[in-house]
Amino acid sequence: MKIEGIPVHILSHNSYENWFKIASDEQKRWIKINDFKPSHGASVTLPGFDGSIDCILVCMDPKKSARAIGRVVGRVPDGVYYFCVDDDNKARTHALSLYWQLAGYSFTAYQSKNSKSERSLVVDENVDKTLLHTQLTSIFLVRDLINTPAQDLTPSALCDFAEELTKIQQGQFKRYRGNDLLNENFPLVHAVGRASVHLPEVAIGEWGTEGPLIAIIGKGVTFDSGGLNLKSPSSMYSMKKDMGGAAHAIGLAHLLLQMKVPCRIQLIIPSAENVISGNAYRPSDVLTSRSGKTIEVGDTDAEGRLLLADALSYAIESSPDLVIDFATLTGAARVAMGPDVPCYFTNDQKLSQLIFSNSAEHEDQIWQLPLIEDYRPFLDSSIADIHSTGNEPNGGAIITALFLETFVNAVPWIHMDLNAINNRVRDGQPKGGEAQGMLAIYDLISRWIS
Repeated sequence: MKIEGIPVHILSHNSYENWFKIASDEQKRWIKINDFKPSHGASVTLPGFDGSIDCILVCMDPKKSARAIGRVVGRVPDGVYYFCVDDDNKARTHALSLYWQLAGYSFTAYQSKNSKSERSLVVDENVDKTLLHTQLTSIFLVRDLINTPAQDLTPSALCDFAEELTKIQQGQFKRYRGNDLLNENFPLVHAVGRASVHLPEVAIGEWGTEGPLIAIIGKGVTFDSGGLNLKSPSSMYSMKKDMGGAAHAIGLAHLLLQMKVPCRIQLIIPSAENVISGNAYRPSDVLTSRSGKTIEVGDTDAEGRLLLADALSYAIESSPDLVIDFATLTGAARVAMGPDVPCYFTNDQKLSQLIFSNSAEHEDQIWQLPLIEDYRPFLDSSIADIHSTGNEPNGGAIITALFLETFVNAVPWIHMDLNAINNRVRDGQPKGGEAQGMLAIYDLISRWIS
């Protein structure tokens, strides 16, 4: 069957050499004029005799990341394209299709002149189109949420997305706001967000009646000034992304529900704006959590762990089979891993092995950091049950994970510490909000259930 569009030939180094041998003299001259070298991610556009595009050659090393296809998207004009691959690796073709389309993302909601490009792809018949579309819509949702300014994405607006997902997927939904959080025993969420005119909220969506129960939690700090421990201007600028964990949680729930993964899901979004006013919570305050544990506040810029503590306590009350939390939680994780690779912690090493294999297969890198038992005393407080930040300036990501683990009560648990943005343009990944590790965690759940 003839496909309408421009062919994109995906060639390994060897298959390129074979192609070049049978190429026309005109094509060989064009390649030489353009100084094309068949390295990974390199491409060349070949013209037809009428001046149109005849085809595009892209060299892709099968042993290297399929994300490099994203380099091509910005170099070709608007139009319809389709892949011609030199092998029958369905997973590879799926990945190429995914990263081509992810590279076409742009966030234009606040631009008066929308210059969005359209480089559409006719997807190969061997690709699971339902999965591909759901992956794309989930990642675009995550990116859109993170990119939206805090003036519009308030705690209430963020919880609206969780509510809309619940309605579309026919689940049960609850949300608590302002002083209702005290009545419903979410005291830490209330404390973090009470200083803002945009009241703190907790949104809870629930789906399914059969299969294992998976609790998915996302830190939803829609803007983080640091509170009374005020951030510097340079550190504060990007803090609209501090709800990136909530975006990931909503995106993952959407992905699981759309793909009808056989499980029960509980989505918990604790959301607040961490700002300053006369009733802001203070360093050295002692707060009582949902679990009953008292917490000495070490730093009001360490607010995310407080939201997660209440959310984790709520989750384990339903005896889940697995708890996953996503959070843009510590600068220490970025120091350890850099901006592009999230770290994760887990109290179940069998889960860790699955996570690692899925991460490698999906080219969605996430790496484990350890829960070091000898570091627990760093969280000791002389006046409360636990200190929120501890008394050791190093190892912050680990110490924070140990803090969260005290609210998990030995339930299988994964904690993802994310950056949630691309600090620069990369292959198929524009600057701004980004889903990190979400596809790997989706595959983990799918395989863990089976």
